[in-house]
Amino acid sequence: MALTVITLNFYNIMKNYSFLAGFIACMFCVMSINAQETFKHWSVGVEGGTYGAGITAATSLSQKFILRAGFDMMGLNYSKSFNWDIDGFAPAGTAGKSIPLTASLSDIQWRTTHGKLLVDFYPVENGIFSVTAGLFFGSNSLSAQGKVKNYAQLMNQYNLDNVAFDLDGTVVQPNKDGSFDAKVRLGNGVKPYLGIGLGRAIAANKRLSLKLDLGVVLQGNYKLDSPNVLSGNITSTVNNDLSDHVPTYLIKLWPMLNLSLSYKIM
Repeated sequence: MALTVITLNFYNIMKNYSFLAGFIACMFCVMSINAQETFKHWSVGVEGGTYGAGITAATSLSQKFILRAGFDMMGLNYSKSFNWDIDGFAPAGTAGKSIPLTASLSDIQWRTTHGKLLVDFYPVENGIFSVTAGLFFGSNSLSAQGKVKNYAQLMNQYNLDNVAFDLDGTVVQPNKDGSFDAKVRLGNGVKPYLGIGLGRAIAANKRLSLKLDLGVVLQGNYKLDSPNVLSGNITSTVNNDLSDHVPTYLIKLWPMLNLSLSYKIM
């Protein structure tokens, strides 16, 4: 219970104050900048984590602040198909009437591509513990190809031209051959990030350095993006399906675990 309250409070802070906190952090950085330290040190590196693998670059803003920029991407494919039975499929334009349909989903793909801009604050000069805030820019999506089985036979049986089905508030109408596209966009294009870290993106006294980041990304709402969607969005569907198992506010938080290896070039 206590953990749930803490997580909910953290989510509310991220939701309501993330951009304000980022602005204050940037102002604090500006006020803390030492002209002799700004852009004095640079590093480049590679990384991998829950947003995929990528490259990163870092530069010093002051003795306690480091600015990082990077690009991450990942793609996963699931070749097998599976059937999907849902009650409540109804002929388009016909209220109160339903027919049993079975759909299959195949060619499932998950793609995530993001750029990022982060600021590390080290309370202890040349220390390894940091607090990080920043923004991720990009997309995180899950797509699949759908097909209503025996679509032509069903249309003949019920003397219909097409049908539309309701997924907890999202109305989808298949194409004439029974196919439909499904692409779920997981969150917004701009996502605030807050976390902590161990290690440094720019080594203090050597060339190579490791940095482990742990935090959360506030993604925002999930949306179903498909030419077959007539109305609604996927947010209510996700909330309804998962509310019995997972607090809905957790759906909008993406856990971030990232490990980077950097080389100090100057």
